[in-house]
Amino acid sequence: MFCEHCGTNIPEGAKFCPSCGASSTGAPHTAQAVTPPPVTNTVPQAPYMAPYVQDTSPMTVGQYIVTFLLLCIPLANLVLLFVWGFGHSLNLNKRNLARAILVFAAISVILWIILGGVIAGMMSSMMGGGYYYGSY
Repeated sequence: MFCEHCGTNIPEGAKFCPSCGASSTGAPHTAQAVTPPPVTNTVPQAPYMAPYVQDTSPMTVGQYIVTFLLLCIPLANLVLLFVWGFGHSLNLNKRNLARAILVFAAISVILWIILGGVIAGMMSSMMGGGYYYGSY
């Protein structure tokens, strides 16, 4: 027996079509009565994937200039870098640029903390701070 809606072969006694879910009337049908739908070579796009389609086109010079000008604004640049770096619907090149700048900034902050500690230790030892052995 075949489904009236999609033409799929239904096992005897089934109440619903396993392919489309339409209810079966129970009356046997022949393959000549129902023609199967045409086969297409396109893969349907799931509706939940639509917001995550990425733009992979290269950024123009104007887009780079606007991006760098926006990164000159204090505090807003950090917010923009996180939004661009971890957003899903932006240009892939802008996202990679933002992630690279965030990694470079994190490495720079760590190096500045280490360098500041070294300089503070040197200044402390030069100014007589630190361990004082006292005089007799």
